[in-house]
Amino acid sequence: MKRSLFLALAICTAAASFSNAESFFSTEGLRYTISAGAGTTVPIDPEAFTRDYNPSFGLMLDGGVGKDIIEITGTFDYSFFLAKSSIPNDVNVLNVFLTAKIKPLDTTARPYILVTGGYYRYWIYDPPGPWENVLGYGGGFGVEMEVDKKRRVFLEGRYIAGQTRETARKVNTYTVPVRFGLTWIFE
Repeated sequence: MKRSLFLALAICTAAASFSNAESFFSTEGLRYTISAGAGTTVPIDPEAFTRDYNPSFGLMLDGGVGKDIIEITGTFDYSFFLAKSSIPNDVNVLNVFLTAKIKPLDTTARPYILVTGGYYRYWIYDPPGPWENVLGYGGGFGVEMEVDKKRRVFLEGRYIAGQTRETARKVNTYTVPVRFGLTWIFE
């Protein structure tokens, strides 16, 4: 219920920002962004995931286009979870998502909220074990700080759900990736 409410709020906020749709959809004032980040990912649920695996190391690559307060990007996020014992083996999680960021303030430290969704893959590393290719979705928030006119550093957290309940495990997988990185802006 809370996730649905968060998603509905984010969609309504984005829709309200399109008050002048004609100027929004023109190509004037477009900015292109590329971001790279690294950090940790914390396993949240199911209970066996949090019991058997440590928080992981993760990498993110993101790129897209923005105008005014909206930015649409493609996000590639990879997390590697080390098992606390030799069995089960290490786990990988890959997200290839479409992300919408809403950046309401134009300041040096610029907060934002985001909604994201797309391809979610969960698999055991060694030996190649079961894998799941399912729908993933989530939301989050972050802040970016201007370094100069072309670069910004960011800190971002997301709450991601993988629809793994549709497979044999019958439980969704939830993680919280936290990333720190650099964004390049091209106008």
